[in-house]
Amino acid sequence: MPNLRSGTSTRPAQSLAPAVAQVVVMERERCIIRFYGDEPAAASEFEEEIRLAWATIPAPNHQHRLDILLSNVDPIVKAELRFQPQDVQKGIEKALGVILEVFGKRRTPAQLLQNLLTLRQLLPVFTSIFPSPPGAYLSLAKRQGALREPPYPDRFLRDPFIAGLWDQSL
Repeated sequence: MPNLRSGTSTRPAQSLAPAVAQVVVMERERCIIRFYGDEPAAASEFEEEIRLAWATIPAPNHQHRLDILLSNVDPIVKAELRFQPQDVQKGIEKALGVILEVFGKRRTPAQLLQNLLTLRQLLPVFTSIFPSPPGAYLSLAKRQGALREPPYPDRFLRDPFIAGLWDQSL
């Protein structure tokens, strides 16, 4: 107990160990602007940013690079990658190539229309979570709007979409 009058303590003196400073170094990833897929001009900027981020990884860690790519894209972009073949989903260069091809400004309305008309639902994807046709339709509509082209008739786009669905109730 401390002696309040004298300011001393009746406890035995404890040895004080010298403090050891530790420095913890954490790898910091490059800050990348998130890619939403709605602005075609942003696709090339995203490619540049993601390649710079990949260059900062000391060892060529494929999975870490894929994680960086997927963590910096919008869910609609991730959904587009999910509907690609497995080699595209697992390959960083192929995945980035698909992102640039689908969401970049390189494709003409005719190419976007061809993409929309050839989409087929892959098994076992449920109809309620089959977002590629709406995304493809949106890309086509935006591109036509940007080029001031008249839109295609709804029936022309709707019928092939319905034919591509794999659902027993339809």
